Amino acid sequence: HNLLMMKMNLSRSLALALSSSTLTTVEGCSRVFQNKYDPKVSGRSMDWGFSFEDYLHINPRGQELDGGVGDSSVTWTSQYGSVTSSAAGFFMGENPKGASYGYVPPGAACTPTSFGDDLTTDGVNEAGLGAHLLYLGHEDGTEWVTEPSDEPIDISVARWIRYVLDNFATVDEAVTAMSGLKTRQEAVCRVDGDTEDELNGFVFGLHMAIEDATGDSAVVEHVGGVWQFYHNKDGLNTEVMTNDPTFDKHKEFLSQYEHWGGDKPLDDKHLPGGTNSPARFLRLEYLLHYTPEPKNSIEAIANVRSMINNSNVPFGAPYKDGVYPTWWTSFIDTQDKVYYFDWLYTPNMIWIRLEDIDWETLEAPLYLDPKHDIDLAGHVLCDFMTHDDEDPGLPVCNEEGDDEEGDDEEEGDEEEAGGPYLRQT
Repeated sequence: HNLLMMKMNLSRSLALALSSSTLTTVEGCSRVFQNKYDPKVSGRSMDWGFSFEDYLHINPRGQELDGGVGDSSVTWTSQYGSVTSSAAGFFMGENPKGASYGYVPPGAACTPTSFGDDLTTDGVNEAGLGAHLLYLGHEDGTEWVTEPSDEPIDISVARWIRYVLDNFATVDEAVTAMSGLKTRQEAVCRVDGDTEDELNGFVFGLHMAIEDATGDSAVVEHVGGVWQFYHNKDGLNTEVMTNDPTFDKHKEFLSQYEHWGGDKPLDDKHLPGGTNSPARFLRLEYLLHYTPEPKNSIEAIANVRSMINNSNVPFGAPYKDGVYPTWWTSFIDTQDKVYYFDWLYTPNMIWIRLEDIDWETLEAPLYLDPKHDIDLAGHVLCDFMTHDDEDPGLPVCNEEGDDEEGDDEEEGDEEEAGGPYLRQT
């Protein structure tokens, strides 16, 4: 199918927690950041009641964007290129549950969105700054600002990640800038809704984890209508994030256990194995405490991958009022600038090495559908296409085949041994 035709069905949306007929509360996702050793690696899972039919994007420098909430929106021009994933496929009708949903600010109607600009849930930029959007519901305290600001400082949560990755190289820069913004309330709605509730939409909540190549990390929440920043720089450990409750309550719960100042035993006999958010949070904190020092970048990814896999929710596993399995996982090597993506319905993990992208010459955004090609594997930069479904002619891809046969053999030997991503630590 052609992406341009699919984009005609895409409505302005956050795409978070919809069913075929009603808007429901759902939960999922876990994130962990290993920053004790080099390379510093993060991992996250995407757990939901259905697939968001996610896409991968390469976003160039120089894109002009805004906060997506009207005249009071903050505006910016992207300073850094990035690789991101988005939930756009859900709203292009690839999943029948998503064909008629949109995203609406108060008092407005569903309007077209921008493929790749909105709905971003995960990614990393060329400076090694990573960002991850996870669910934290309105029922758990998330509350947005309802009135527009008098100055251009408003932003939709649907563009949090693009704002962070487009503009900043470090966690400290991102936290400082976001503290001067306001997140406007918007709601998921049915474009062809029959009831007032469907047309007005339903408000959902999110929070964000960010990390950088120095090992700094932060959790960003918007509770009671105001920002809550939990930052390693302030003496907090923010390497793990799941869902409800709010981050401060997770840390209070954690403080009851050994290793974190409490007296409750926590070992292989007492470690909780449930799929709920507190159990996943505690399990990841415990595993992170014991993760070994990697010998190289391959082991660094494997260590984090093993932790995230331990927090994944199997297909069919009951969770509260439904089933919310893990659909994909991602991993970021913040120092080597590599983004790994593992769609669970395909057999192979794929990755994009950001340093292979010529950001000086890349002019247009690119995309890749990672879901349906079972042969897609390894470094997939040269599989990306323009939004017009044309070959972008990336320089690194055009260079393939130019080397002498002997050079190719040497390169093949290197890849067998771990390839360009095998960095000794």
